[in-house]
Amino acid sequence: MTTTSTVSKLITASAMLGSPITVESFVPSRSMTLGSPSGTRIPTSLNLEDHIANMIDNELYRLNRKEEADEEWLEKQREWS
Repeated sequence: MTTTSTVSKLITASAMLGSPITVESFVPSRSMTLGSPSGTRIPTSLNLEDHIANMIDNELYRLNRKEEADEEWLEKQREWS
């Protein structure tokens, strides 16, 4: 599975559940480090090309204001008819 499809699925799942994706969404929790005896986190990072990161940011922005955008679109449709 590619990073892009994983991130897309996270964004889609977040939108369906109504919970925002935050930086904390990508930070492993203590329960994710059960294999480590000391409970320390294993460093992780997500390296994306700028255009991929921008695409994700734009989609998240669109999803967060979808209702507002739909209302604006309906108002424009009413004006045109």
